[in-house]
Amino acid sequence: SGGKGLARYLDGKWKGFSQANSGLVDDFISALLVWNNRLVVGTREGLAQFDGPLWTRLDLGAWSQRSVTALVDQEKRLWVGTTRGLFVIEPDGQFRGVQIEGESFPWVHALAVWNKMVIVAFENGVFTITPDGTATSIVFDGNRVGRTFTLFSTDSGLLLSGSKGLFRWREGTMEGIALGDAGNTPTSMITAFLPSGDSLYFGTSGAGLLKVPVAGLVAVPDVAANDAIRNRPLSSGSAVAI
Repeated sequence: SGGKGLARYLDGKWKGFSQANSGLVDDFISALLVWNNRLVVGTREGLAQFDGPLWTRLDLGAWSQRSVTALVDQEKRLWVGTTRGLFVIEPDGQFRGVQIEGESFPWVHALAVWNKMVIVAFENGVFTITPDGTATSIVFDGNRVGRTFTLFSTDSGLLLSGSKGLFRWREGTMEGIALGDAGNTPTSMITAFLPSGDSLYFGTSGAGLLKVPVAGLVAVPDVAANDAIRNRPLSSGSAVAI
């Protein structure tokens, strides 16, 4: 939540966790991930972990109090994006900062794992990091995609939600995506993705929650999706507002 801690729903009941009643390090929650059978919580004041009965702070030295923006698990490594850089925690608890050429302390917006690579979206672009640590920029027209805020891996490619719409990267090509027939793409920024069966749920900033069949993701290769169909309403066909 944005400043009110964390809530857990179990056996039909809600229980709240905050700095006042637990070991949570901050009440502004920015990221959640289950890693090594523990719940890892990203906050503005660093990382906390919950193993069931106990909360503890992850002590990461100089990295401890950086504001966390994103978490992702890659083969039991915990990758942590912050407002001042990227670092990784190994399964044995050792940690290290990750340097990306030309970007000493990037503000990381989003992380994902796709094709065994870690995908990093930050202020100035999107990078892939291979298991051997090689970082490579995904080259595309930044003016078309805009700043990337959310990443999501699918079997048909990597979905990117940018300031100019929804896009899919696959086989070295970036394509704009409309949610079904022309007219079905929300103009609001997509903030979250969740797969469920043959559908995807999209959380948006200002347009609510959308349920979209995976088959309804239609490529619009030549133009940014939202620019092509801006301000047209969602239909009840391929994209359903919930």
